[in-house]
Amino acid sequence: MIVSGKTNLTAEHSHNEKALLQLVADGDELAFTQLFNSYWNTVYAQALAYLKSVSLAQDIVQEVFLKVWHKRAALPAVERIDNYIFIIARNEIISQLRKKLPEGDASALPEQAPELVMQPDKQYAYRQQHQLLAKAVELLPPQRKLVFSLNRYEGLSYEEIAQQLGISRETVKGHMVKALAFVRTYLVSHGDVLLLLLLSTRL
Repeated sequence: MIVSGKTNLTAEHSHNEKALLQLVADGDELAFTQLFNSYWNTVYAQALAYLKSVSLAQDIVQEVFLKVWHKRAALPAVERIDNYIFIIARNEIISQLRKKLPEGDASALPEQAPELVMQPDKQYAYRQQHQLLAKAVELLPPQRKLVFSLNRYEGLSYEEIAQQLGISRETVKGHMVKALAFVRTYLVSHGDVLLLLLLSTRL
């Protein structure tokens, strides 16, 4: 009976996903937003892990979902939307990595390509990690949270943040030092070392 219940849940999920993909294929923007909200953070985490750049990771997310939207007519035939999205993400990431390589070194990329295919268990792990990060950021004081978000999510430099908020660069840096210290402590207390490593960059 338990196995049957799990099978029914899986079938129901598959049915709901198929219905969502059909709506997106029909041009339903709300359905597309739902699809985007389900997968953007995992694509972002995957891109950030390989490219080590907030702005490039954001560009990857944009390019991936633009491609999904432009090719939406093909979605009803897709069996696994998670694999479909992450194959597109893999190709976009490889394209960015090629740009970083010295001329003549691109031959190494095909061997790296299989590692960029995110398996379902890794997808779940990335979602859990970034939900944890979001919880930590939500606990920051308002101004500190804003500075952190502008730097880590929007990709703004300290100078750009200082100009936008009307404060000094040193004040921005002070907020970031304290924000990162808090977030790192929060992640360590919750045992997430991988996300801590991804978060750790020079100030």
